[in-house]
Amino acid sequence: MNSYLDTPIVNFGGIMPALTPSIPPSNLESAKSGMDISRSLCPIPAPEQSAATSVSPSGPHMPTTYNGSSVKAPSPLINERLATQLRSARVKYYSRTHVFSKTRQMMSGKTEKMFVIASRGFERAEHVPTKWTTPPLLKRRHSIDVTTKDWGQRSRTGWFVDFTSPPAAEPLTAECKELEPPLQPEPILPLPDIRRYYSFTMPWATRPPANDEIYLELGNATIRNDAFLFIKATDLMRDGKEVWMRGESLDMALEVLRAEKQLEDFSIDVANCNTAQVFYFASQCKDAHEKTYDEYRARFQNKKWIFIICNDGLGGTSNEGTSGTHWSLLVMDRVHKVVYYYDSLYMHFEGNRTLAADVALGLLNILGETVSSWEWNPDFKSPNQYQYNQFSDDGGPCGPFVWKMTDMLTDEIQKHIKAGTEQECDLKIDDAFLHRFAQDFHSFNVRLNIQCGIARWKCFEDSLRFTRDHDQAAVRGEQVELLEEPNIFALFTVPWAQDEQDREQEPEPVFIRADSDDGTIIIYESDAPDDMLLDCVSEYDEV
Repeated sequence: MNSYLDTPIVNFGGIMPALTPSIPPSNLESAKSGMDISRSLCPIPAPEQSAATSVSPSGPHMPTTYNGSSVKAPSPLINERLATQLRSARVKYYSRTHVFSKTRQMMSGKTEKMFVIASRGFERAEHVPTKWTTPPLLKRRHSIDVTTKDWGQRSRTGWFVDFTSPPAAEPLTAECKELEPPLQPEPILPLPDIRRYYSFTMPWATRPPANDEIYLELGNATIRNDAFLFIKATDLMRDGKEVWMRGESLDMALEVLRAEKQLEDFSIDVANCNTAQVFYFASQCKDAHEKTYDEYRARFQNKKWIFIICNDGLGGTSNEGTSGTHWSLLVMDRVHKVVYYYDSLYMHFEGNRTLAADVALGLLNILGETVSSWEWNPDFKSPNQYQYNQFSDDGGPCGPFVWKMTDMLTDEIQKHIKAGTEQECDLKIDDAFLHRFAQDFHSFNVRLNIQCGIARWKCFEDSLRFTRDHDQAAVRGEQVELLEEPNIFALFTVPWAQDEQDREQEPEPVFIRADSDDGTIIIYESDAPDDMLLDCVSEYDEV
């Protein structure tokens, strides 16, 4: 084998035979097979290398020695420069996973109108709870950047310009050496859900998807997304039967009204259309004394005024899912033992009055009242839903009429209770009531108020739910307890929502219709005050 192993090695003491190097166990089999393993054993010596090792005949192999003049010691300047480079490389390596030494956790969020970047300090990565805790958590330092300038502009092609690209840096490609671990950048957390706060949930509450999923559950009422969207339907040609307002919509509207006005504190209750049907069956089956009605007996036993929603489809025999085309209102005054019936369109129809009387009779029997001591009072002065309506393009304002009558009558009851004169509270309709009703009743505005009231309550319920979920996730794994303190709610209206609401509630010309004896309908249209219009109607009625 021709290699440097076969040549004699020169030493200062003379000529020695060539040494056979030790073969590692891993290369022993290769050596036996005759393979060239010289490259795997040791490198070729440098030219400066002098004579090889000196060994004793029986001793171990000694390492080769080098010429003293050829070995150079590293200078202090090189050592310092190498240490500086190592420190710089180490800092650059770890700085690729952090922004700054004191802002090691990032949060970001993007909407149609803004882009937000926030940073936090070390060991303060997770979201903080909305409420205070005991013991207190570590304090957070926030640095927040918000981009809103020229947000939402369209380009020449018609597409929206995405302004998130300048602040949103490209993801960093991990650079690692042979022995370095791959980089693990700090995760960027999303911003906390802003729907924890009441005012910020309104965009989601007012624009639900058009499906049959549940929108809100409150008390005994449940409304779905499509029913919520159809509350503002007024065009009979376009919306069809939806202009008459669904039962679930009217039930939820009155349930929200009952909760917001705290009618329970005034011994006032409202029975929805499903409860009215139970009362009707109780009167027809004559089984009001059964235990089946104990739930309703316990609920209404201590109430002094009970409002009941009636529909002309209560007496139907077919089950088609929907029935009836008209809403009316029953009010039971247990203080004076009088049942009032208000109908905005079909008061002269005996069938509607009989149906309402059966509903009232069922409730009287459930409560164990003596029917003969009660007075049945169908109020023929009920305001007409078209004649006293300031909005003329509503194809079915009976639902808004029931809501408005309930609102005004409960105001009257509450006023007498606060004054301590509930014995003087009379719910008969007089001219003064008609005057106020004609001034206030705008069926489309009533629909907006109903929808906004339901949306407000959904915002309230959702904000509580999102806050509860957020706080539970924020303190999970922490040895702390949440303090029961009131949540922080923003008590303002978003400007764009207020502008939209103002545009929708712009007043329209007043239309008042009166029926003449010969069947001709006369419509008064004017921008004059309501008092003048009522005077015109009164003069026409006298003529």
